[in-house]
Amino acid sequence: MKFNTYGLNSVQVASRIKDGKFNKIINTNTKSVSNIIKDNLFTFFNLLNLVLALLIVAASINRPHLLVNLTFITVIFINTIIGIIQEIQAKKTVDQLTIITQPKVEVIREGINEVIDYDKIVLDDVIVLKSGDQVPVDCKLIECLGLEVDESMLTGESDSIRKEVGDELWSGSIIIAGSCYAVATAVGTETFSGKLSSEAKKIKRDNSKLKKSLNIMLKLLSFIIVPAGILLFAGNFFYGGNKDIALSTVKTVSIIIGMIPEGLILLTSVSMAAGVIVMGKHNSLIQRLSSIETLARTDVLCLDKTGTITTGKIKFQDLILVDENQSFNFYKDNDNKKSNKMTTKALSALIAALPAANETQKAIAGEFVDKPNWEINEVIPFSSERKHSKVDFKEHGTWILGAPEFVNCKISSSVNDKIETLLEEGYRILVLAESDTLEDEVSELRGIIVMSDEIREDVNETFAYFEKQDVSIKIISGDNPKSVYAIAKRADIIGLNGYINMKYVRDEDIAHIVKNNSVFGRVSPFQKKALIKALQAEGHIVAMTGDGVNDVPALKQADCSIAMASGSDASKNVADIILMKNNIASLVHAVYEGRRIINNIQKVASLFLVKTTYSSILAIFFVFWAKGYPVMPIQMTFINALTIGIPSFFLALRPNKDRVTGSFMDNYVRTSVPIGIITAAVMIALQFTASALGINGAALSTMSTIVLSAAGVLALFLNCRPFTKTKIALFVACTIALIATMILFGEIVFIDPLNQLQLIISAITVISIFGLYKLTHSMISNSVNKYSGTIKKLIPIKNI
Repeated sequence: MKFNTYGLNSVQVASRIKDGKFNKIINTNTKSVSNIIKDNLFTFFNLLNLVLALLIVAASINRPHLLVNLTFITVIFINTIIGIIQEIQAKKTVDQLTIITQPKVEVIREGINEVIDYDKIVLDDVIVLKSGDQVPVDCKLIECLGLEVDESMLTGESDSIRKEVGDELWSGSIIIAGSCYAVATAVGTETFSGKLSSEAKKIKRDNSKLKKSLNIMLKLLSFIIVPAGILLFAGNFFYGGNKDIALSTVKTVSIIIGMIPEGLILLTSVSMAAGVIVMGKHNSLIQRLSSIETLARTDVLCLDKTGTITTGKIKFQDLILVDENQSFNFYKDNDNKKSNKMTTKALSALIAALPAANETQKAIAGEFVDKPNWEINEVIPFSSERKHSKVDFKEHGTWILGAPEFVNCKISSSVNDKIETLLEEGYRILVLAESDTLEDEVSELRGIIVMSDEIREDVNETFAYFEKQDVSIKIISGDNPKSVYAIAKRADIIGLNGYINMKYVRDEDIAHIVKNNSVFGRVSPFQKKALIKALQAEGHIVAMTGDGVNDVPALKQADCSIAMASGSDASKNVADIILMKNNIASLVHAVYEGRRIINNIQKVASLFLVKTTYSSILAIFFVFWAKGYPVMPIQMTFINALTIGIPSFFLALRPNKDRVTGSFMDNYVRTSVPIGIITAAVMIALQFTASALGINGAALSTMSTIVLSAAGVLALFLNCRPFTKTKIALFVACTIALIATMILFGEIVFIDPLNQLQLIISAITVISIFGLYKLTHSMISNSVNKYSGTIKKLIPIKNI
């Protein structure tokens, strides 16, 4: 190709850079590092605990030994650090992906071809593009040869589009055939893809039901904590006969800490962070911690065809050789490879003669590697209008390659039936024909080339897995629905119930058609979003995969969005999960991780919520009892650590591939409420008994600590069932450590020796907790279950 343009000079380039008219990298990541830190620091949970910590510090000014009660703040610190580190790491990985995937670009400046970085392109640069290149900015064609463009990243339609001089090239599209010179007409945020990418900047809601459950619980507790804290302090200080402000403050903080399931929030973050690490080993980048959980709950998975089911590459399947009698056989049969050498040589020579290789030509060339040295008279390249190409050879006639309906050759009914069958099965079909000259209107059929979209590895097993898990598959594509449906069948997607062309569907009909079809073709970007919304309106949890800028609106709408690493920057930036190896089989591992997180957290949550339940009941009791809460924060801390924190960490990280059943609230009702009520009842009985016998101060504090320790051991015992060797070892170790702490470190944790009567009463309370649970568990659970429906109506908790 000849082109004598001079391009921009260095002064013009510098001037445009100064004016900001260069191709700024569009970073659509929603948060900066400072915003990530700010969002993780300034939460209601952190604020609540900070206030409690400041109260402890104030109370400890003249009594430094009380600072030991600040140990609860470490949970807040660790929880915040985990959230910040995970989000920053995800941001860095995505930013790095953006840099890696940005190609070098060839431009002409001062009459010299230069290769520059993507972000060094300026307005009016003359850009050189050839087959396989991605268009970096919006351009106008000034010279081209046989140019075919794939705009599927922008439109969703993978059909090649023929371009001529004067036509526009949109950034993000890919040159699939030919070559060209184009002048940059828009750069950076002013490009077509840049404007579409602005959708990626909208903040996406967090869909974690676990977090939603915890947040609702914290909000409900906040209505109790503030007034209860004030009343507890007032009752203890003014009416309880305790004029020690510092001690009253510390004990008030102790019962409030007991009401907050702070360890559960930390454990949820740790479990999700562990899931992120595991998924990293499976080549998946988790950008939003809760996305693994959401994917595990998904019941509809929406897929794009190109880039998700298929790789975007074309695969050669076979050459059906056709003789003069229109009988046919297959080239890949060993005997046929040795015959019909003229046909195979002609195909190889024709492919070699065409000016630029698209994916189809590359696939054929990869099969027929021996190129005959045939002299060429004339070449007519492929175009989207003609749908065929011709090459006239000096001594071997004219050979034509193209779509069956665009090559005028004689085809018998049996051959035509074979072609129709292959098309219905989702294969791409080309015919190879021969004529004497370029001008001949009719040619003789010599072969049928069978091509296919390359199906991604492991997709068959992946779809089979989701089908067994009752996850419906919906395929949403910009391509022809019939061909998409055929490819879906080749990928062994089970349960397909029809396809529809969305080009003729009205917006008001989308809610109806989404129920009755599995494949949606010719879908516009905002129709994709509408389909997702319609599914969500039916109560479905929807995951969506995509790789193009055109997928951004739908990815933002989906409950869990998944992008391919090879996709557009916009799709990667909005996605919750990025598949680094472009392999959807990784989603199976993500589901396993999600199930581990949900099932284990829902179970071990009862360990934390036992404490919340009895602390809330005791808070109300001690407002009226007005004698001061007998347990210190440090005592609550070591009980929580050894009966809740440490064991729950091990229990939550155990493998668990079971389907998600029940709900956070149901598990809370069945286990936490009964133990919590019993513990509160025993604690209240102990206060009355101690008051009647004149037991108070350090002795009552120690006896109360024993009661709460017994409750913690019971909850741990129930959570370790069914027992394994590992769980037995965990239970025994934590129980021994709890007893040893009280014996060996009694002075540090404010445990005083008890006399004989006090020891007997303590033993009775421990037996009472275990005995009462066994006697009343079913009765309490049934009663709470009976009224749980009413509770859920009064409290805004849905699907928790």
